[in-house]
Amino acid sequence: MKNNSYTELINKYLDWDKVEDRLKRFNHIGEYFDINTLRNCSSEIYACHYLAWRLGVWDTENSFLLLDSLLQHASSLKGWSKNSKKSQTASCDYGDFFGFLWELQMAKRLSSMERVSEVEWLNSGPDLKVTKKYGEVVYVECYTYRKAFVLELYIQDVLSRIHRNLTAYHVPCTKFSITREDFRGKLLDDIFSPFLDESYLQGKIQEASIKYPVVLYKNEEVNFYVYLNGVRPGKHQPGIVPNASGDQEEYLSHVIKEAVENKTKNNPNNLRNYRPNLLAINFLLSNDFQMALNRQNELKLPPPIGKSEHIDKFYFGICGIGELPGLSDI
Repeated sequence: MKNNSYTELINKYLDWDKVEDRLKRFNHIGEYFDINTLRNCSSEIYACHYLAWRLGVWDTENSFLLLDSLLQHASSLKGWSKNSKKSQTASCDYGDFFGFLWELQMAKRLSSMERVSEVEWLNSGPDLKVTKKYGEVVYVECYTYRKAFVLELYIQDVLSRIHRNLTAYHVPCTKFSITREDFRGKLLDDIFSPFLDESYLQGKIQEASIKYPVVLYKNEEVNFYVYLNGVRPGKHQPGIVPNASGDQEEYLSHVIKEAVENKTKNNPNNLRNYRPNLLAINFLLSNDFQMALNRQNELKLPPPIGKSEHIDKFYFGICGIGELPGLSDI
């Protein structure tokens, strides 16, 4: 795939010297992510590898310390194979970072449980085999709910480097569809190409000093907006960007059902034949889920319960990059 017009922006903000320096200093990250693998993603749709962007852009290093320790721990467990993880570490899909990280986080959390005697990686079937101290075995499948939220996060990550007041937005808890392949490249071009002209942003900042938000991209059909905020509260104008939400309780039921079906329909990873099992789903990428769950908690209402004849137990988490899951039992 040839370079996109916004590749110039990626190259502007991604510091490869910083990437190389951090790969050398964080030994376990460097062992699984070499510089050539990271550079190989430069001509793909995101114009960068998911970890290269973070290594070459982020100012703080706490998340790298955790990732390094998670890789060290994961590779010490029985069944770990560098080759079996290559599809995740070499992937140019921006969202694969979160799927891979979630597996590492779950492996670490399970290993720290008092009732657990061994955690083992599986090369087929579910991700992990957990043996309890009294011999009982539980199989664990890790899943990160992604959808269009990955592409939105990528857009926000790049926008944030261009200017701190740029925001990518969709109306929460409603249909949100920006990932169609024949649309995705055009979307990224439409959003980022104008910023190649430095006078474009300066003009929009001037507009925002008079009235904001200033809408830079709007597509109601796919429910996506990019806008620039101003800094003076008195200049904010409500209604320029939709300030609404879909039915949050219905959204919770929908996404939980969808996430469960994604891991059980057509029996992926042969879950129905590994029993008892636990499906651990991380909803970190969906701010919609977090908002809806917070509302549910404020109303003191229980969240919807996952259901499947092929899954014995569920864990629904919102686990950030610098955290471990709050799973308390298995």
